[in-house]
Amino acid sequence: MYNSLRDVVHVLDYEEIKKAATEGLRRHAEIYAYHKDADYERILLRRKKIESYKETSERQKMEKCQQAQAEANRKEEQRRAEEMRRLEQENIEKEKLRKLAEQEEIDRKVRAEKMKKIQATPIYQAIVKDHGEEAFQNMDPDSVLREQRDRLDEQRREQQARLQQQEKKFDHLIRAYHLQEMVARRAISDSFAVKAPQNHDAYEKRRIENAMNKHL
Repeated sequence: MYNSLRDVVHVLDYEEIKKAATEGLRRHAEIYAYHKDADYERILLRRKKIESYKETSERQKMEKCQQAQAEANRKEEQRRAEEMRRLEQENIEKEKLRKLAEQEEIDRKVRAEKMKKIQATPIYQAIVKDHGEEAFQNMDPDSVLREQRDRLDEQRREQQARLQQQEKKFDHLIRAYHLQEMVARRAISDSFAVKAPQNHDAYEKRRIENAMNKHL
C-alpha cells in the first residue's frame, strides 16, 4: 500500500514537475522571444567590437611594422648617403693628392730643365765658384735667376760707375784740349797780329812788282 501511495505521489509530482517545467520553458521562450533581438544586436555589436579591435590591432601592428621598416629604410638610406659622401670626399682628396703629385713632378722636371739650361750659362760657373756645386744643386731656378739678376745689377752698377769715371776723365781731357786749343789759337792770333804789318808790306811789294811786270 505504501508503494501504491508512493507511486500515486510520484504521478502527481510528475504532473506538477512537468507543468512547472513546461511553464518554465514557456517563460524562457517568452523571455528569449522578448530579448532575442536585443541579444542578437548585442552579440553582433560585441562581434563587431571584437572584429574592430582585431582590425585595429592588426592595423596598428602593421603600422608599427611599416614605421619600423620605414625607419630602418631611412637609416639604411642615411648610412648609404653618408658612405657615398665619405667615398666622394675620399675620391676628392685622392684626386687632390694625385694632382699635387702630378704638379710636383711637373715642377721637378721644369726645375731640372731650367737648372740644366742654367748650367750652360756663365752664371753657373760664378755661383759654383762662390758657393760650390752642392749649394748650386740645392738652389731652385728662381734663386739662381735672382742671383743672376743681382750679379747683373752689380755689374751694371760697376760698369755705370766706370763709365761715369771715364766720362769725368773725358770731360777733363776735353777741357784740357779746349784750353790748349785756346792757348794755341791765342798764340797764333798774337803772332799774326805781330807779323801783320810785315806781311802787309810784303804783300804790297809783291803786288806792285807783279803790276810792273805786267806793263813791261
